[in-house]
Amino acid sequence: MKAISFAALLLVLTLLTALAMSESVYVLWTDVNDPFSASTRSCLEDLSGDAGITFTHLTALGSQWTQMDQVEEAIDAGAGLICVQSCEYGSTSAARALLAPIQDAGIPVIFFGRQIASTMEKTAAILEGYPSSLYVHFDSADIGIQQGQAAGTDLAGSFASFDLNSDGRIAAVVLKGDPQDPEAESRASGAVLSANAILENAGFAPLSWYGSDTPLVLSDPQCMWSAAFARDTVDELLKTYGPDSGQMIELILCGNDDMALGAVNALFHVDWNTDLPGSPAIPVYGVDGTPTAQDFLEKHRMMGTIARSPSGMASSLFSAIQELLTGQEQSYPMARREGRLIFPAWDELR
Repeated sequence: MKAISFAALLLVLTLLTALAMSESVYVLWTDVNDPFSASTRSCLEDLSGDAGITFTHLTALGSQWTQMDQVEEAIDAGAGLICVQSCEYGSTSAARALLAPIQDAGIPVIFFGRQIASTMEKTAAILEGYPSSLYVHFDSADIGIQQGQAAGTDLAGSFASFDLNSDGRIAAVVLKGDPQDPEAESRASGAVLSANAILENAGFAPLSWYGSDTPLVLSDPQCMWSAAFARDTVDELLKTYGPDSGQMIELILCGNDDMALGAVNALFHVDWNTDLPGSPAIPVYGVDGTPTAQDFLEKHRMMGTIARSPSGMASSLFSAIQELLTGQEQSYPMARREGRLIFPAWDELR
């Protein structure tokens, strides 16, 4: 009788352990210290309270080799699910290298927060061989399109006031960020194309640059999407294309808010885009909706930003986690879904 009771107890403990493992989720971040990732992590933890899911967060600090070691660590620890924010954006080989040991271990996986291929078709192809996989990330083309639509709508609504030298064209600078990042490219190209579509539909010329039929597109050579790059770049441009040149910059589209803030800082030092009454300003648009950018919007130093919502990302990621843990398809109220690809919603702030 005691032997039977012990065996029964052992079975219960084994089942409880297995259940606990199925709810142990490892989240592998590129760098959890960046503001967006930190906010997303906080929102994700808030959602887990009533679900009985335990998160273990690891950060690779940008190292793909460290992240590969963390995948092995998660597998050895008996993770029930692994979420990976790949350190190598847009790299199918890196994504496949991360996926292989996880798939071999039979553990569900979610790639999130970074593009893992240059196109959505290639992203879907990476996942198609493993049913226990999902992808959760913002559609960068959508973000660029929305930024361009906001800019195009504002420009078309009051074209003469933005066309500072009255030449019938808007001289635009596009600060693209990392020159090798497909997400940076899709944001930049999407913004220009959608702004041009609205301008041309309203009877105006497309965005251009002095002596060119296309905007001036500049990339951060340090791949940092940084405020310093934008400030220094716009500072240099203003030496030739400043307020007294007759060829003033008339629009700046930025791949993120840090670059937008750097651009505004440079404009501020020639007494433009300040919050002083009557201060002249050109429209500057960013992406991310950071607190500082929102403050600049209120002070009219910036014209708009497209916000990646940390709560939207966390909500979509959490639903994906529940789907793979339970085997039951979830709803995604803050996202759109295309097969295994889930795209969280953005917020437009103007």
